[in-house]
Amino acid sequence: MKFAKTLEDLMVPEWKSQYVQYKVGKKKIKENTQRIHSASPSPAISSLRLTASRVQAPVRSPSNGSSVGDRGNKIEEPAEQNRPRGLSILHKTASLRGSVPSTSTNALERSPLHDSSYPQEISSARPWSYGSIQSTPPVVSAPAPLARPPSLHLPDPMQPMDIGQTDGLGDMPLESRWSDIGGHMQPTTPTDGRSSKCILSRPQTSRSDEAQHSNSQKPFLRRMLTLGRNTITTPVDKGLSITEVQTKAEKEFLKWLLQERHRCEEFYSSREKEALTRYDEMQEQLDIMRERWFKAKHNIPFEEDDVEDLTDNDITSEAVTTRHPDDGHLVAHYKRRVGWKSVTDAVSGFARPHPTTAKVNIMADGRQSPGLRDYERKRPCRRPLNNPAHRVAKRKLKKAYIEYYHGLEMLKSYVTVNRECLRKITKKFDKASGMRTSHRFMTEYVDKSYFGGANNKLDDLLNDTESLFARFFERGNRKEASSRLRSRENKTLYYSSVWRSGFYLGLALIIAAYGLYDGVKKIYDETNPVLALKTSYLLQIWGGVALMLAQVLLFAINLRVWARNKINYSFIFEFDTRHMMNYRQFLELPAVFSLLFAVCFWFSVHDFLGEKLDMIHFPIIFVVFAGAILINPFKVFYYHSRKWFLRILVRLFLSGAFPVEFKDFWMGDMFCSQTYALGNIELFFCLYANAWNNPPQCNSSHSRAMGFFTALPGLWRLLQCFRRYYSSKMWFPHLINGGKYAFTILHYMTLSIWRIDTRWNSAKAAFIVCASINSIYCTVWDIVMDWSLLDPYASHPFLRDNLGFKSSWPYYLAMFIDPIIRCDWFFYIIYAGRIQHSALLSFLLAFAEVLRRFMWCFFRMENEHCGNVGANRAYRNLPLPYHFASKSTKSSGLASVPLEHSEGLVTSTQLNPTISSGVEVDVERMDTLRHRPSRGAPESPMIRTMTRVGRSMTQAHVHDYERRRKRPDEEPESDSDDEEDGEDYYERTAETAEVPRLTRDL
Repeated sequence: MKFAKTLEDLMVPEWKSQYVQYKVGKKKIKENTQRIHSASPSPAISSLRLTASRVQAPVRSPSNGSSVGDRGNKIEEPAEQNRPRGLSILHKTASLRGSVPSTSTNALERSPLHDSSYPQEISSARPWSYGSIQSTPPVVSAPAPLARPPSLHLPDPMQPMDIGQTDGLGDMPLESRWSDIGGHMQPTTPTDGRSSKCILSRPQTSRSDEAQHSNSQKPFLRRMLTLGRNTITTPVDKGLSITEVQTKAEKEFLKWLLQERHRCEEFYSSREKEALTRYDEMQEQLDIMRERWFKAKHNIPFEEDDVEDLTDNDITSEAVTTRHPDDGHLVAHYKRRVGWKSVTDAVSGFARPHPTTAKVNIMADGRQSPGLRDYERKRPCRRPLNNPAHRVAKRKLKKAYIEYYHGLEMLKSYVTVNRECLRKITKKFDKASGMRTSHRFMTEYVDKSYFGGANNKLDDLLNDTESLFARFFERGNRKEASSRLRSRENKTLYYSSVWRSGFYLGLALIIAAYGLYDGVKKIYDETNPVLALKTSYLLQIWGGVALMLAQVLLFAINLRVWARNKINYSFIFEFDTRHMMNYRQFLELPAVFSLLFAVCFWFSVHDFLGEKLDMIHFPIIFVVFAGAILINPFKVFYYHSRKWFLRILVRLFLSGAFPVEFKDFWMGDMFCSQTYALGNIELFFCLYANAWNNPPQCNSSHSRAMGFFTALPGLWRLLQCFRRYYSSKMWFPHLINGGKYAFTILHYMTLSIWRIDTRWNSAKAAFIVCASINSIYCTVWDIVMDWSLLDPYASHPFLRDNLGFKSSWPYYLAMFIDPIIRCDWFFYIIYAGRIQHSALLSFLLAFAEVLRRFMWCFFRMENEHCGNVGANRAYRNLPLPYHFASKSTKSSGLASVPLEHSEGLVTSTQLNPTISSGVEVDVERMDTLRHRPSRGAPESPMIRTMTRVGRSMTQAHVHDYERRRKRPDEEPESDSDDEEDGEDYYERTAETAEVPRLTRDL
């Protein structure tokens, strides 16, 4: 598998922009490779060309002035058009050797290996040897013409030599002797004057010129019918040697690598600093919990002075100032708590420690009087504002440590993946360029850096977190603590779930299709009008159930697409990772309900049992069975998921009473597309309350309750908007969003009024006005705010800069389809005469709305994920049990923001003192609202104002909800792995007092 694909699987999706840009590096390597190849061919081909040029040279006698081997003799050059190029030199060389006369070939083979400076008589009489090669006696019978002896030059090296390196035959650098290896050889004379020997060189021609010449000579039809894209040729600096081009490429690539490493190191340092601060906060919470447990265990009364220890600089107005008897300096006397005895003294003597008071003398200049202080506490604890129960505090801290460790694991994965990415990309560069950069870069720049070296504190944080978790929550069992904290890879192959889902859906589809055929046939049966009327209303009831099941099935497809595109929906929904279902498991839930629906629907319309069990009873049977499966108290069939769903339903029905979280408003929007099913609630109860006598009296033309149920989802969302305004005190976008749902309520109210009296033209006009405003309102909100599209200055035209999906055409398609389905109420005007009996039309329009919501889900979740990516938010800090007053609020007298209310928000020390405690500030989410300069934006004040308004609208989706939090007095849900602390809890956790705070080392 390619590393680029592996990198996408290993990286944290929300930190995607902070990883090494591996694909950008591959593009740079490709550009540098093209430059190197354009500057010169490979060394092997250069040596082949040199051999071919020698073979083509004709052998002439010295009398003609063309003998080779002697000084001053010339070499006849082949014509440019006949010169072999590329790998074709292999075939060309063989043909040329066959055409050379045998005498010259024998002469070349039998000529002695000696330098041309030897006298000829000495060289002919002197025996010679070259390694294992011995000299061959010359042939005397046929005197051969003088021939050029083979050169002692070695072939070009496979790896390029360094600049300034010389060969064995001269002191002149290689780059001065070879101006361009890829050109044609010409004799050149060195300029240093040390040698007058002719040096072979080539003219400065490159392959890019040849490629351009060859491309320009392509036939017209070939150029017109070519489907592939044109090859982009990289400009080459002519006049540079191969070594200079390689050096320049290495320098540019190294500069890019250092930029990537610096960016990764900055991101890692910021995250490590946050982790260290969080570690100290939780360690302080553990100290307070441990101390309070001891007080509760031994019935020690809780006093205010026993909670907070003041440092030496904390001198209050209650201090009494006196003169020291020795030197007369001022001494401030203040009563403060003397710390607990050591654990060894308290336990060994079985003496119950108790708080006492003593006079602590502090000098006026802040120095402590020597010998007068009774003790020195290692880690002073602040006074918390609340006092939760021990089990509540322990449970919150346990969950906070698990989530904190999960964040450390992601940071560790970030370091490992980036190190591997740097190693891979440098290795690929070495392979393409022929350089040796990888080892030097990794050892000098990565291993010695804070990001990739051994000096970071990440391993210490992981180790200390496991130790603390083992002592406080696992009775000192380090193995159990590691198993509980570390994320385990889920290797389950959900073959059985997928098979069951497919089996259930296949049966349900066949049975439901046959039941629908049977029901339609009974509706048009004129022989039994009573049965036809009853069947038509049964189909209307079953239609509402079918729409709900269809939306759940389509949501499984949403999950599949999100998972494939690395959209972290589980983090956005705040799922519990221990009990979270993937899309394969989730599909089994609607598959089971679909099979139950199909069977009951078939029995209902076919009327198998006749008088024994009437067909009207099967909807009740379905509701009973479906409700029993959902509220089943036994821990089977995805118990935790069913419990989560029921809890969300309760929060939705009581909208306005709970803080609005992401899952709350998401479920409310889902129900806004189920107005047809909710309207059938009134139809269901009306039919059974009247024992199915005169069913037409329960339809939309006689019932106002049906209009109320259709407007109920809009009412829930309106209450949620009011609650968001109450919590954040931000009129935009919450009140504006509430106006949208107010028009949605008016839309269904006026439609219900017009259905009751179709002759009332004023009701019809009111419906057209409200429906038109609602369609425009909702369409603009969907595209601009929920999807953050229509940005004219974005890199993708009229979309946005960051897209979660790889292709852009789905966005344009959604922007085209959404307003069309939003205006489907036109059909009610077209078929106004049959509005009282258009159950089929209402069902089709409701199904179109379900499809529109299915499309809306893709881009709403994707937009939220892109917001997390922009804020680099990959994990959440769970609320801690004990809350403290910040220094700023303590000095100004303002009420502090509890820590649980700032989960995922800015900490109390970072809050602006001018902001009241009721306002929630999310720094990470507000980062996405900062001003970004638009490319090509005009400087006109009007345009600038419109741009600012548009940016605020596209970023309004981040305020639709708030992070999950719990009240201070809220009891946690039970967990099977929660055990008693035991009698040795205080002694077992005593070692935490010796652990220094990690932030002191920063």
